Amino acid sequence: MDLNGEIIGINTAVVRGVQGIGFSVSSFTVIPVVQSILKHGRVMWPWLGVGVQDVTAAVALEFDLEERLGVLMQRIWPDSPAETAGIQEGDVLISIAAGTPKTHARAVGSRPGDQCPVHQRWGLGGVHDHARGNATLGGAHYGS
Repeated sequence: MDLNGEIIGINTAVVRGVQGIGFSVSSFTVIPVVQSILKHGRVMWPWLGVGVQDVTAAVALEFDLEERLGVLMQRIWPDSPAETAGIQEGDVLISIAAGTPKTHARAVGSRPGDQCPVHQRWGLGGVHDHARGNATLGGAHYGS
């Protein structure tokens, strides 16, 4: 709890033999997990159906990109939300939902069923700049 009495995390581990050292999971992670369990009986993670790579300096040089921005689509799974939205291998996505994905971790916070407007800047066919449309995130679960 913080000084206002609001839950900010849930303890997950405490180091024995050392006073006052513990580890917790942020409430920003816990809340959607609990909501998913209550709704689906298990944790459902948002799924776009892509294999991605951050646009590093080396990737920007290889693809002749003007700036290190976005994420490179390396693989698109068949029948995935990404394929339905028209995203293609070699595209560099420069925005998804309301933000700019400087790294592939940017989409954290999305939920299955969310509508994600996708804006694509570069593709294997050369430089072009247009919106690909909306991708509806699917739900994926892991384990039993």
